Amino acid sequence: MKITDLTDTLFAREIERLAGDAQFWAIRLQNAFGPDSRIELARTSNLDGSNQQPFPLAADLKEVWDYAKGDYPAPCHLQDTIQALCELLWCPIGAHSYQVPNSWWKEPLGFMCRLAWARQALEAGENLNAEQLAMLAGMTSQRIRQLCQTGEIKAGSANQKRNSQQEWVIPAKEAKKFIKKREN
Repeated sequence: MKITDLTDTLFAREIERLAGDAQFWAIRLQNAFGPDSRIELARTSNLDGSNQQPFPLAADLKEVWDYAKGDYPAPCHLQDTIQALCELLWCPIGAHSYQVPNSWWKEPLGFMCRLAWARQALEAGENLNAEQLAMLAGMTSQRIRQLCQTGEIKAGSANQKRNSQQEWVIPAKEAKKFIKKREN
């Protein structure tokens, strides 16, 4: 996925899918607790009044989505929102821990999380790796590795490999310069 794939239409589709999954489990829980129990998803409005989100977490996810795209500043609840999303999707009821499948990080909401974390690291002045810079620059991580190897991106070699490829440590200053150059 690329930043340009994160459209409002895709967000709406992902939230409707998420709401459908939540509704499915609400019905299952209601059936388990008996006919007198009632579990519903509460709708919430956007602060700007533009439309309603199907549930409160959706409004928070929209802020993270827009931040990941680079359209808005970081929401103050970024980490809490991502954690709430992962717990909703992957934490069994009553469990104390959960594991997110690796494949989910390539899906739209998983990509949004990774992109938001990369943007947050860059804004904090932290070093990035090739995958993070690739997401922010709209390129492949392989191409970023090539540019690091040839010196077009000033980066240090990490003492590890990722998927049998050399990993790079890219200073935030170099990453910002590279992204700005790509935008022009």
